[in-house]
Amino acid sequence: MKKAIVLCFDRSYCEQAIVTIKSLCAYHRNLKIYIFNNGSIPQEWFGALQNWLTPFDSRVCNIRLSEEEQELRQFNVNNSKHISATKFLIYYMADFVKEDVALYLDCDLLVTGKVDHLLEYDLDGCYVAAVNDSDLDPSKHNDIKKELNAGVLVVNLKRWREENVREKLIELTREHYMHVPNGDQSIMIMAFGEEWLPLKDTYNFLVGYDAYEISEFKKERTTIKENRMPRILHYLGYNKPWNEE
Repeated sequence: MKKAIVLCFDRSYCEQAIVTIKSLCAYHRNLKIYIFNNGSIPQEWFGALQNWLTPFDSRVCNIRLSEEEQELRQFNVNNSKHISATKFLIYYMADFVKEDVALYLDCDLLVTGKVDHLLEYDLDGCYVAAVNDSDLDPSKHNDIKKELNAGVLVVNLKRWREENVREKLIELTREHYMHVPNGDQSIMIMAFGEEWLPLKDTYNFLVGYDAYEISEFKKERTTIKENRMPRILHYLGYNKPWNEE
């Protein structure tokens, strides 16, 4: 059975997405890559990608949701402008991905090693598994809760289907989109509460926090140690390698 991978992007991010996909395929075979998009990506692009994927025993699935993206675009206001409206299509994963577990990846990251074992991660009935993105250490501060980073998610699609999580996420977005700082990520934090499991930082190593004032806890967790390369490098903010200074 092929392993389910999910990405969400539009035509403006095709180049970056290809880099993410190629970095993934450098270490994996037998993938089923679902690309959720708003219909702006030409069919020829998908054909070329499939030709490239075939030697890796992998295939691409074009999930075109133009009407859904147009509806969700109203929620992409100034406080979340750094996040593409297409990212909200992540809400529809359980409707179109046939597998019960999928690995979601943002398109501003690089895979540097094997990660497909995450699809066998024991989710223990939780909605997702993700890396904690809290500013302070929740184990040392009783008033601090873990906050997931939605750039890399192991998703329990079986539970999403059973509980119609899509509608829950859309409803929460409709109610709170004017006040959340990080779009779909903020909504998932609200929706899932404590019902998500932590992954090791190596599976979503956040690059770029050094450009901001951050806590010692976060600085310690976002510094590469002993020349050990994290499994996934995730570039944050505007200062990504492909953006001009």
